[in-house]
Amino acid sequence: GGYLRGRLARLGRRLGRRPRLLEAGAADGHLVAHLRASLAGERGEAAVADVFACDDFSTAAPGGVRAARSRGVEQLGYWEALAEHKPDMVVCAWMPMGVDWSHAFRHTPTVREYLLLGEADDGSVGHLWRTWGNPAFRPPTAPPSLPPPYLSDGWERADLPEIGRWMLNRFDSDLDPHGSRAVSFVRLNS
Repeated sequence: GGYLRGRLARLGRRLGRRPRLLEAGAADGHLVAHLRASLAGERGEAAVADVFACDDFSTAAPGGVRAARSRGVEQLGYWEALAEHKPDMVVCAWMPMGVDWSHAFRHTPTVREYLLLGEADDGSVGHLWRTWGNPAFRPPTAPPSLPPPYLSDGWERADLPEIGRWMLNRFDSDLDPHGSRAVSFVRLNS
């Protein structure tokens, strides 16, 4: 919660209001439950952010929808939640492989930062070119000088090892103990 708490507090001061945080693809709601707890106000203070969570439940496990709803996860696709909640920041853990939600995050005018959690660049999270900009997966007809989509769209990327070091994934091993990473994308000039 330290990174998010700090980023959201600074964002709130700049906006003059409590920022809105969306967890996209929240599944059973465990992460958003912890986010709400860590961003809650201390000693009678207001919460650092208004926190929302969504999932379309298309891959929900039996009983998962009931558990998610009990944790405040709305049954909305990420694109619907972006339009409805107009978040300032988005968190997405383990975006489905081969698809890119980050394009929608970047093209939502209110979003100033999005944080992706999971395998980055060459793993099983998102689209290797459209989400991460991995040049090995650039479209075959594209010139080698083509910048990553996030850069073309006016965003900068920063790995967050202070968060990633606490993350676990099922493929971690002695050869690659930290396969999961936390990566922040921030809108330039925001």
